[in-house]
Amino acid sequence: MSEATAYSNIGTIYLDFRDTINARKYFLKALETFRTANATVHLTEVLTNLSAVASDTAQKLAYIEESIQLGHSIDYENALAYGYHNLASFVWKNRRQARAAVPLYRKAASYGEKTKDFYETTLLYNDLGALYLELGRIDSAAYFLEKG
Repeated sequence: MSEATAYSNIGTIYLDFRDTINARKYFLKALETFRTANATVHLTEVLTNLSAVASDTAQKLAYIEESIQLGHSIDYENALAYGYHNLASFVWKNRRQARAAVPLYRKAASYGEKTKDFYETTLLYNDLGALYLELGRIDSAAYFLEKG
């Protein structure tokens, strides 16, 4: 399992340097190893990372949906916060369905608040504020932007 963690960490370093090709290569190695070890918590995390580097939108959505499904299967609220955040972002930015993204962002924020992941929750509030601005809901935008 430490080998898979090392692959995932190397992938994260490549991602930080915006080298998505090498990041994807290492995340896929981590995914395979975590699957073999049945390490569901780690699978949710590497699937989230893979969704960030997937160039194909169908594959991106598949990674997000699998991460959410696994998060529910083990009641892992941190994975659900990140998974629903990624799904909301996908719906808003890839599918251009701003209104449909609102409940997904709210669900992600609810999980983020439960886990006390202040970094993720702040990002969610900022995204919700930007989304509400786009929708012309200034009061809601101000509320979430101040909260973030």
